[in-house]
Amino acid sequence: MSIAKGTKAATSPVWKIYACGAVACAVLSAATYAFGVRPAVTRYNEALDRQAELKAAKQKAANLLGTLNNSRTQLTAINESLNSQTLRLEPASTINQRLSRLTALANASDLKIDEMRPGTVTEGAEFKTVPILIAGSGTYTSCARFLRELRKKFPDTAIRSFETTSNSSSPDLPAATFQFDLVWHTAN
Repeated sequence: MSIAKGTKAATSPVWKIYACGAVACAVLSAATYAFGVRPAVTRYNEALDRQAELKAAKQKAANLLGTLNNSRTQLTAINESLNSQTLRLEPASTINQRLSRLTALANASDLKIDEMRPGTVTEGAEFKTVPILIAGSGTYTSCARFLRELRKKFPDTAIRSFETTSNSSSPDLPAATFQFDLVWHTAN
């Protein structure tokens, strides 16, 4: 019986040692995970997120750079176009000559002018504007011809509004009255 008691006594402390070792291993594993592995995984995931954000920011910057370059190219082309144009604004003091030229254009377009009067000059930062009212009668075709030629021959004159009214009783002889509100851009 002493052998049986000796074996039981010898196995009893070994089991406690194994249990203590297992608990120590579990505590060390938990501590290693809590203080080593989990923060490292978190930093790694954060680094991946920052890399993704950096990649997206680089892509956005590349797109914006492309847009900027396109805009600069367009701006250069527009500036070159503006510099190559021969449009020079006339002074507002030449209003009588302008009205005379508009009358000649209206006559060449087969329009009858009943009224033509300039408005008050408006000062702008880079140019002045002079409103001009033209009213009269003619055909729709004559009105369209006048407006087309106005854009060609007077590029410094804008059409603010126009109104035509048919007062013809016969479709064979279409007659209309018109009123054109023009804006003449002049030199400052």
